[in-house]
Amino acid sequence: MKFFFPRRRTPESVALEIIRGLEDGTVTFDDVASPKTTPLTPTLRTSRILEILVSSFLLMAAAPLLVFIWILIRISSSGPGLMRQVRVGQNGRLYRIYKFRTIRYTTTPFRESQWTTPNDWRVSNLGRFLRRTHLDELPQLINVLLGDMAFVGPRPERQEFFEPLAKAIYGYERRVDVPPGVT
Repeated sequence: MKFFFPRRRTPESVALEIIRGLEDGTVTFDDVASPKTTPLTPTLRTSRILEILVSSFLLMAAAPLLVFIWILIRISSSGPGLMRQVRVGQNGRLYRIYKFRTIRYTTTPFRESQWTTPNDWRVSNLGRFLRRTHLDELPQLINVLLGDMAFVGPRPERQEFFEPLAKAIYGYERRVDVPPGVT
């Protein structure tokens, strides 16, 4: 499997690139609608337009809740309120996923990546609530807006877990044929 390493992008830099490109004519609607290598059929174009509209609306509507959760995380523990992880997306492309931090922040990283387990000591009390209610995944609406994810699709997996799972589970590598989803 071939992995692509995207350049580091922030939502603000993407918005500025789009605005500048639309002004000077170097960016078309197709570029904005799907920054991936997948060509846009009429169905995919409609789907992408709906994803942009719905994710924009939901981000604006949930903005007070997002800020409130971020403040609660910052008050309850040290460290950043949002976390970014590299995940494997469509066509094996790597991208950064945004989530609220639910694990206690430590200065010493673990030796190797590991999944959380039930009653994991690393998950904070607030993090347990956020995970149970799936509120920790609200920032993924940013990924939907950027075109890295869709609303419906397979769960994106971390790169270090993807290859062992692809070897252990028949057909697992086909998950990258479609965009990963929030649901």
